[in-house]
Amino acid sequence: MKVQKRGFFNFVFAFMPGASEMYMGFMKMGISLMACFMGAIGIIGFLGLSDLFMLIPVVLWFYSFFHARNIATCRPEIFAGLQDDYFWNEIIDGKKIIIKSESARKIGAWALIIAGVSIIWNMVIRNVMDGLTALAEITGMNYMYDTVADFIYSLPRLLVAVIIIIVGVKLIRGKKKTLYIEEQNPGYMTTAPSTQSTANTVAASTPAPFKAADNTREEGEKNA
Repeated sequence: MKVQKRGFFNFVFAFMPGASEMYMGFMKMGISLMACFMGAIGIIGFLGLSDLFMLIPVVLWFYSFFHARNIATCRPEIFAGLQDDYFWNEIIDGKKIIIKSESARKIGAWALIIAGVSIIWNMVIRNVMDGLTALAEITGMNYMYDTVADFIYSLPRLLVAVIIIIVGVKLIRGKKKTLYIEEQNPGYMTTAPSTQSTANTVAASTPAPFKAADNTREEGEKNA
């Protein structure tokens, strides 16, 4: 249930992206804001991206803060007309991006799978690195150990980076394909005329002598 709140707690919650929206009853809006904000920080930290990418969560924070304050201080009639929707649908023009319950279950399942694989990876890699450390001390090949260790620790980031690149390339190709179809067939979404209307058009365009001949033939067949 949506309730407009302008008190002190709403102002405090506005400092946490999505919290103020959820406090006023906009669950989809609040959860999507908080998930994107936390997810951006997590991905940047996991992939070890440069500090320039930290502008993404900073921009999200400012957007969320002023978005929450605008909702809290708007006129009651405007607040009553607000819809609980994912925040990106307010920014992206065109078709809305809707996450259905089936999609949410798939996302949750993949998140659990990734978390489980990450736990197993950490458990296995710890033992492997301990063995490599002992081997490097025995053989004196510390330089080789450093190279292998850096590669092993960077392997998850490398896989995630490859997946992100593949997804980005597919999105670009899909957009180009859609634009190409629209350019080649501007009216490919329009519906074709019905069969009945086509038949009526043909009948209307038939000359009168042919119609009379057809009627005479039909009467002869009936008398026979």
